[in-house]
Amino acid sequence: MKINIIILILLFQIISQSEVVGKYKRFGGDITLNSDYTYEYNYYFDTYSGWSKGNWKMKNDTIYLYPILIYDTLRIPGKKDSLILSSTKKPNLIVAKNLNEIYWPESSGEQTGNIFKKLFYKKGKLFQIDKNGKLKIKKERKPYYRVEEYYNPWFEKK
Repeated sequence: MKINIIILILLFQIISQSEVVGKYKRFGGDITLNSDYTYEYNYYFDTYSGWSKGNWKMKNDTIYLYPILIYDTLRIPGKKDSLILSSTKKPNLIVAKNLNEIYWPESSGEQTGNIFKKLFYKKGKLFQIDKNGKLKIKKERKPYYRVEEYYNPWFEKK
């Protein structure tokens, strides 16, 4: 009897997670949840863009994102090698004569501060959960000067 219940619970989890797998879009970004429990998130606005890659898991209707940071190795002659967040999705070796040769715009590449940790899944939509545990369900104003357009802050499956 206990084994049947465990099997039913596992089967329910597998079915609900496979329903969630796919690509979701919204104004300024997209997120792909893969069946191997990896994800890739991309966002873009004007000259500002970023991304995050990592693993995800689902518990009930909540999806938890666990970013895996990608680092580049920075090599400057006469100094110890150091690691910096990558601007691309693959680790690289960057060789420079000094720090002045390196230009890393903070507005692109791998991001850590702007990435959400939890999403709520309901009927093909992913809703952000803010730091206070509340869902973002109200339309938001597009970030253009004097534009009265609004967008849905949630992701819809495509």
